[in-house]
Amino acid sequence: MVTNTFSIEPYGEKAYHTGIAVPVFSLRTENSSGVGQFSDLKKLADFTYRSGMDVIQLLPINDTTTFMDWRDSYPYRAISVFALHPLYLDIHEFWKSYTKEQQEKLLILESELNSLEKIDYERCLALKWEYAQIIYQNLAVKYQKTKSYQQFYKQNEEWLKAYACFSYLRDINKSANFLAWGKNANYDKNLFDKLKKETSQLDLYIFVQYLLHSQLTEAVDYCHKLGIALKGDIAIGIAHDSVDAWTHPELFHLDKQAGAPPDVFAVNGQNWGFPTYNWEKMAEDGYDWWKKRLTAMSNYFDGFCCKV
Repeated sequence: MVTNTFSIEPYGEKAYHTGIAVPVFSLRTENSSGVGQFSDLKKLADFTYRSGMDVIQLLPINDTTTFMDWRDSYPYRAISVFALHPLYLDIHEFWKSYTKEQQEKLLILESELNSLEKIDYERCLALKWEYAQIIYQNLAVKYQKTKSYQQFYKQNEEWLKAYACFSYLRDINKSANFLAWGKNANYDKNLFDKLKKETSQLDLYIFVQYLLHSQLTEAVDYCHKLGIALKGDIAIGIAHDSVDAWTHPELFHLDKQAGAPPDVFAVNGQNWGFPTYNWEKMAEDGYDWWKKRLTAMSNYFDGFCCKV
């Protein structure tokens, strides 16, 4: 298994690797905030290394925030094939930036959430966003001046702007159904500049993506130092109410839905609810959307599998 910067050698005469497959949200540790987060991958890497394995496979890690409730816990219904999920932000990393009261509150809530037998998705996500806004207020100006932040923004500007607009409009409209957004139902490339004049909220969404990128990159580097490769799970479909469908509707058949025919597990077949791809249209620019998608995820993963 080889990428531009990392490689691992297969075992034996017949090449094979051994590893573990796990969703990030299940990696709760004593330092978690009720749910697994990107920083917890380091402890999983330690376990993988001690066990003599060399691959970690993760379930999809993209943002799925559509309904703003437990239904968004399904990792295969991404609202963006580029944006990472805010649920996986390690808010404890910024401990020193909190007031004493904020620190005490965080400890109490983390203790409650970590003690639960099952993950309380809605409370965990609400906690992450509450403290993400505090981090933004305290550190955004400082971080935005750094070379690292500016480089991240420049390299990802196109999708970051679209994602920020989508997230903002979803939140103020209380719905991810962009067809119900009135004058904003159709994406306008100038929309970001227009919305920037009325809100600073767009910068928050971008700032959180930078923090997630930084924490995941740090975890990936840690895995690589131990000789462990990361394998990503690329969901075959996208959500109908997603940034990608909003910004590139021509690439999808939004009036159709993907699924599976009847089998022994589902006698009536399955309707996944994902719009089907317009492969003919995608072919016109050499499948540029797919290339950008895989290139973005290659920043974190050494290999991929594709599921629904």
